[in-house]
Parts: sequence; C-alpha cells; structure tokens
Amino acid sequence: MKHTIKQCTSGVVALPPLRAQFVGDTGAQAAHRLFEICWHHAGGSTTALAQFLIGLYNKNYASGDPASLCKWLDDSAFEDVVSTMRWMRANRHDEIHNIFTDGDEVMAELMQRFGLWPPQSCNA
Repeated sequence: MKHTIKQCTSGVVALPPLRAQFVGDTGAQAAHRLFEICWHHAGGSTTALAQFLIGLYNKNYASGDPASLCKWLDDSAFEDVVSTMRWMRANRHDEIHNIFTDGDEVMAELMQRFGLWPPQSCNA
C-alpha cells in the first residue's frame, strides 16, 4: 500500500508512517519522532531541528545549527538527534527521506513549512 501525504480534517498535512522495512529500526524511529516534532510545531528551536533534517536530505538546502540543537532541544529530542546521526553513519547507503514511501514529498512539505527552499539558480 502506497502512503502519501494527505490532508487531515484540520487542514494540516499528516506525516506518513515509516516504511515497513524501517518500522523496527531504532534510528529510523528516532528520525520519525523528529519529523513529528516539526509537523506539530513551527518556529523557535523547531526551526533548527527542521534545518538539521533538511540538511541530512541535502546539505545545500539547509544545515542544522549545532549550538541551537545543543542548547534548546529537550533531552528526548536531543537524544533522537544523536540516534538519527548514529543511524545515518551506520547506514551510509540510506538517505533520511527513504524512511517514508514518498520521502521527497515529505521533505518538500517540511521545507515549505519552515520556508527552507533550495537556493535558486541564477538562470531560473
């Protein structure tokens, strides 16, 4: 079954579940929790978290601010950042967006929510 980003009745786009192959993976679960935080909040320390996730997708689009991640995240979110980084390091062939069936759509939605779009080409 293909999961897509879909509208909730509240007008907020729902975050899709993990792909079946990642359901039991603690690192992917940690990353999913970070996406959930970004899905339910905008601004403040959540912006640094969104930048971190988008930076894992493509470092040219955004990069996380380590100082903000260290200072402003609560302990559980910080541990999820560390777990996500360990998972990415151990599974270098995996990309952060691949934890979702429609990962590119998830990343586009995250970039839209936080106004973090890829830089435009001078020729565009």
